Amino acid sequence: MATVTSFISGTHGDKGDVYYYHACFTGKESVEYKANVGAVKLLIPFYCQDMDIQCVNRANFMQVFHVPHYLSSVVSEEIKKYYAK
Repeated sequence: MATVTSFISGTHGDKGDVYYYHACFTGKESVEYKANVGAVKLLIPFYCQDMDIQCVNRANFMQVFHVPHYLSSVVSEEIKKYYAK
């Protein structure tokens, strides 16, 4: 399977490409993870505005905005921060 970097470099299946892809796009330090966290931070105020904290539902937020399950703790923390203001 070709990776993003293999299309750029013109190589296909090089182990270096796989390691590069893994380092850049997986885990909490990944570009994708950080982008998803940023998106959650932007969406929380829109979801929570004019809503009492008792009515806020993390699962509903995640379903409405198609947030991946692995970000559930981020969603909970951002909701807490929003209402702590």
